[in-house]
Amino acid sequence: MKSVLLIVSLIIISLRICVEAQEIKYGFTAGLCFPSYSLRNSSPKDGYSIRTSNIRTYHINGFATLKSDSWWGISIEPGYKENGGFLRLEYNISPHQFSYSVTKQYSTVELPILWNAHLNHHIYTSTGLGFEYIVKTTYEDFWSISNSNYSVGTILPDVENKFNCSAILGLSYNLSALLDIGVRYDLGLTRLMRVDLIDAMNYPYRHPAALNSFYSNSWQISLKYKMN
Repeated sequence: MKSVLLIVSLIIISLRICVEAQEIKYGFTAGLCFPSYSLRNSSPKDGYSIRTSNIRTYHINGFATLKSDSWWGISIEPGYKENGGFLRLEYNISPHQFSYSVTKQYSTVELPILWNAHLNHHIYTSTGLGFEYIVKTTYEDFWSISNSNYSVGTILPDVENKFNCSAILGLSYNLSALLDIGVRYDLGLTRLMRVDLIDAMNYPYRHPAALNSFYSNSWQISLKYKMN
């Protein structure tokens, strides 16, 4: 956390020194997030059914925005965000049947760095990268098993990669001199973990692996309050 604050402070100081003649805005932004898992490099097998969906979380960030005299600008938005997702797997290869659902939620500190393109006085787009560090994980699962003699373990392990990066694309509208509203999509670029989704079922029959790479994507809708 201290390193993130140091980086943010250095960036703000550099912007002020290098572009004294430009417009700098700062303030706070907060809103709802709808993160979900993206499963890539999967090895699906007959008899497996995998479904992912969004959960509802929130974010709160500070921001500092530099706007040039023309149509472009740069923003940094250090803050706190809840990420995660929902997963459901059903296994039905006779005579074995089971299903489970998992919800994981990650508490993260983040640092989005964005390039803004102002299309007119009210509308602007934002593209850039978001850097996250996971500080806490909340885990819930639910099993449905046809044979009570089987034992089960944790479905998803602890996050393998606590440092993550995402590509960001957003669209914002100036409601007033003090308020903006915006929507944003974060596409996960860093793999959170590589998991065999059948591995948590412990019984003496060998199964074909259900390997999946987990990434985190998120929709976000926010209000931005400008203090100056």
